[in-house]
Amino acid sequence: VTFGGSTHTRALHFCKTALSAVSIEEKQMAILQRYRNELSRITQVASTFFDIDIAVFDRESRLVSFTDAYLRQKGQLVHAPSIQEVMDHGKVLVNKPGHMEACVGCRFKGQCPATIEILRSIRIDGYPIGVVSFTSFSKHGHDRITRDTQLYVDAVDIFADWITDTVLNQENSQAVASNARMLQSSLDLSPTALFTIDHLGAIVHCNQPTVELFSFCDLYTRSIYHILPPDLADKVLEGRSLTDIRV
Repeated sequence: VTFGGSTHTRALHFCKTALSAVSIEEKQMAILQRYRNELSRITQVASTFFDIDIAVFDRESRLVSFTDAYLRQKGQLVHAPSIQEVMDHGKVLVNKPGHMEACVGCRFKGQCPATIEILRSIRIDGYPIGVVSFTSFSKHGHDRITRDTQLYVDAVDIFADWITDTVLNQENSQAVASNARMLQSSLDLSPTALFTIDHLGAIVHCNQPTVELFSFCDLYTRSIYHILPPDLADKVLEGRSLTDIRV
């Protein structure tokens, strides 16, 4: 909504920022690292629930979240080819860790401390952003998973989707906040009184000229019905275009 008599009202343009220098793929490579704290919490919950050790890796094969036992047994270094294989194929069951083709070149040299692993890629819109591993380091764990492999395959699917949902929720929350900041900055650039309203007419954003024009009221506790006649307010909420209206 615009108020003011100026014939030189500025048009507000939402421009793409300088982030265009960074490709979508490059941003997605590091997306899991941005949410390490959230992923660490759900990793511990899933590990307890499924009674298994878990590790999450990003696209660069770096550890993002993990259980204590996983870190003790395998450390921070990751054999990148095995992670890349999962991102290429979507899901891999490693029944004999250390003896698979992707294990060639691993520092454990056939002496992998894991007894069984189920790995699954984490994807957003079909694009792999990382890998989750369900791992056991004991014969008991190996036998338990082998007896009911499908249960754990389904479990790793559920957990990978949980990670995707967590990341998307965080990204969407940040996008909403970023859009709000961009909108406010754009309003602040205009010398004309401008404000935005929600679907009920409550004032959501406004710039300083609007505050000065309506200095008699606290705009952020008001709605459009407090500053416009009801018939005009109704037309605004209906989405009608109103020009050269004097109140």
